[in-house]
Formats: sequence, structure tokens, C-alpha cells
Amino acid sequence: MGPFPLEEVRQRLSAGTLLPTDLAWAEGKAGWAPLSSLPEVASGVPSALPPVLPFAAAPFQAPPQTSGAAITSLIFGILSITFLLPIIGPIVAVICGHTARGSIRNSAGRLGGEGMALAGLIMGYASLAFMVLLLPILAGIAIPVFAQVQLRGKETKSLSQGKQIVLACKLYALDHGGAYPKDLEELVPNYVTNRAVFVCPLSPTLPIGYDYYGGKDQDPPDTVVLMSKFADRHGKRILVFSDGSAALKAPPNALPAGQ
Repeated sequence: MGPFPLEEVRQRLSAGTLLPTDLAWAEGKAGWAPLSSLPEVASGVPSALPPVLPFAAAPFQAPPQTSGAAITSLIFGILSITFLLPIIGPIVAVICGHTARGSIRNSAGRLGGEGMALAGLIMGYASLAFMVLLLPILAGIAIPVFAQVQLRGKETKSLSQGKQIVLACKLYALDHGGAYPKDLEELVPNYVTNRAVFVCPLSPTLPIGYDYYGGKDQDPPDTVVLMSKFADRHGKRILVFSDGSAALKAPPNALPAGQ
């Protein structure tokens, strides 16, 4: 390259486009020599290389820690969607999911698990929505069943109380020549100590919930002694017979006059 004026050589040395070790020739010189050996340009040769700045490493940042609330939300969301915890599961999943997402947003990158929290929220809300739709159906099934169970319980208790009354009548007959009392009040207090036995669970508002027909200890076994005043939708009543047995059935067409 060149030829260059002396001043331009100095400028190139300062700019770094020429190096002190580059070979050059000048008038009066026998051959090529490094620029730094030429007195004419010595004042333009850099005395030292520019300092090398140290490498500034980026500060170490630990990986984000997974939020415990996000893990809890995911676990309970799975348990709720699989009906292992159909009631508690969705509530815990939703609460922990919202808690986790709030903590993650405010942690400045120190907490992770946003995806877990979101998945737990979705499953929790889906389970809650399903339960809201399912509850009326379950209630529609459970309420009649519960009412039927209650009715069966009252019928069983009414049968038991009717048997107690007829048994008291039989004990009365042993002391009165085989005749049953004219009315149930005669059984109190020697044969029936608690008048509550006269209250039929099927019609609890009546002080005496049974029709009493009287009779004798020697009457045929199928003679109706006692009958509940309550009748179900099929017309069946609690019937207690002279032999002490009881049943829920339709009363016979002919009955003695009730006492």
C-alpha cells in the first residue's frame, strides 16, 4: 500500500489500521523495516497496546422454586375431577390455585408453577360446575328415598306399639275373665304405664292414633283388635290381630264398631 505521507502514517498507526510491526520502506533506506524502527514515525507508534477490559459475567440466578400451593392445587384438582374427593377437592384446588398464581406474580421470578396452578383451577372449577348441575338431580333422587325410609321407620314403630297395646289387652284379660277392656283408657296405669304408646307415629297429632275394637282372649286369631287411624296412599293400615300379630294391609270389609 502507499506511498503515504508521514502524517498519514502516524494517523493510521493511531487509528490501528497500521501496526508498529508492519514493514515499510522510506527514501534513503536500504530495505523494508518495521514502522516502529523508523525514526520518522517513532513518535506516532503507540507505546503500549490498549488495556483489555475484564469480562463482566452475568450475575448467577437460581432457577425458580415451584410453588407449594400450585402443587397442592394440581393434586386436589385431580382428586376432584376423578371423584375421589368430590366435595372438599374442588374447594381446595380453587383456593390454592388462586393463592399460588398471586404468589407467583409477586415473586419477581423466584417462584414457578403457573401451569400447575392453572390446571388445578380448571379442574377445580369444572368439578364445582358439575356438582352444581348434579346436586339438584341427586336431591330429586335422595329426598323421596329419605321420605320413604322415614315412612318405613314410622310404620315399623307403629306395628311395634300396636303389638304392645294388644299384649296389654291380653294381660288385662287374664285378670278379667278373658275379656279385653272396653276402651284403651282402662289399660292405664296397671297394664300401660306410658300413654305415649297410644300415639301412632304415622299420625302423631292424635292423642290416640288407633281404633280399638275390643273382644275376648278366645276370639279367632285373625280377629282385628286394633287398627291405625292412618292409611297410606294405597289404603293400607296398621292392623293388630287377636293372636298378637300385626301387619300393614288393607282392612277387611267388615269390622266391629270401634271403641
